[in-house]
Amino acid sequence: VNVGEETIKKSNLLEWDLENKVNIEKSLKVGDSLSGHFVYGHVDTTLKLKEIVKLQNSWEFEFSLSGGERVKDLKKYIVEKGSVAINGISLTVAQVLESSFIVSIIPHTFNNTNLSNLKLNCLVNIEIDPLARYIGNRYE
Repeated sequence: VNVGEETIKKSNLLEWDLENKVNIEKSLKVGDSLSGHFVYGHVDTTLKLKEIVKLQNSWEFEFSLSGGERVKDLKKYIVEKGSVAINGISLTVAQVLESSFIVSIIPHTFNNTNLSNLKLNCLVNIEIDPLARYIGNRYE
């Protein structure tokens, strides 16, 4: 595997070890049906996992939006019912708080991705919704 400097700079890659699970999906091909959010697999920054709450039928994962300039610049793209990719998993933002946001994780996603291995304060890779980025850049 070859990893470019841009990925190393913006991701949590340097924290990985041989025990880390990585989420990998095949790309869509022209003509495939689209079901879900657009995700390109690019990492914009990392955020810390602030809290995990186990509910009756799901989990709530809260991620901190406090941090450096990159986080501040991306915060405007995190909106309720919008999408965000966390470790490559496209998720819907359930709630936006003053300095954090929450995603709701259903059992299938929890059991079939590396979200079940996350610990408090660990860094996750974040990709903001590409459509929000394009629209935001167009109207700034």
